[in-house]
Amino acid sequence: MMKRICILWLAVVAAAPAWASGPGLDLPKNEKIWSTRDARWLTLAEWRRFEIQGGDVLVLGEQHAVGDSLSERVHQSNQLRLMTEVALDWRVSLGMEFFEYPKQDVVDRYTSGLLAEPDFLRDIGWGGNAWPLYREQVRLPSLSGGHTWALNIPRAISGRVGRSGPDSLSAADKALLPPLWEKGSDFYFERFAEVMRGHVSEQQLVNYFWAQSLWDDTMAWQASMRWLPRGPSASDEVFVIIAGQFHVEYGHALPARLIRHGLARSGFSQVKTMVQVEVSEWSEAALTNAVAPHVKYGALADYVWVHDLPGK
Repeated sequence: MMKRICILWLAVVAAAPAWASGPGLDLPKNEKIWSTRDARWLTLAEWRRFEIQGGDVLVLGEQHAVGDSLSERVHQSNQLRLMTEVALDWRVSLGMEFFEYPKQDVVDRYTSGLLAEPDFLRDIGWGGNAWPLYREQVRLPSLSGGHTWALNIPRAISGRVGRSGPDSLSAADKALLPPLWEKGSDFYFERFAEVMRGHVSEQQLVNYFWAQSLWDDTMAWQASMRWLPRGPSASDEVFVIIAGQFHVEYGHALPARLIRHGLARSGFSQVKTMVQVEVSEWSEAALTNAVAPHVKYGALADYVWVHDLPGK
């Protein structure tokens, strides 16, 4: 075990992207993890020791990295730090929202070293997000003895649903749908409508929400296909799923669908959620506000990783 851990750490450090080369550049000045389950603050190491167990499915909400801002660099490097911390005790597998599940072979060839990175990015259809901020998360599972999984529906299908609704899909499209696809909960739709209403028509709002729900159910379905057959053999592994924060907050979306697809079977696996919240000042008032539950929706996540930025 110790030899594997050392090899993993060396590999991660050696492969660190250019933005992480400066000492402390991608590290927050202050950070704490709030456990809403236990109502206490934890360090990252304490969180790993006391809150995570083999067999867990950790849904990690993410701020999509569309550029190269300091905030994005800190956020994404925290993902890598968390996965590396978990790998001290367990093998780590990763599920990626950005990868379409029919292209799993492309992911496998890249993570096994059989496909060059430029070819991988072309074949996987990467675009819109800063790849260097995700590279090491995608590669880490192969170093820890785990696997990187593509979880999402092809964008062309979700795009058609968003434009024209579920009934617009062809037979070929329907063959790629999850066997269970339901419209998200009322609370989820309420949150979604708060963001979208005023920018689209009411019919478009409904169609977009169907597409959003399709993403959640496809990710949950693919995660269940990868994880549930493992059974008790997954007790030495943690499955981290990285998805947009809106899919994770308050447990209404992806976490609820993971449970609906069977990933919280008693005695085998727990679905746990974490989001990151950045504060502009490090004070008791700011920390309290960052982790306060919503009056209607409840706790933001099981774990809220609160941090500031270097130099703040």
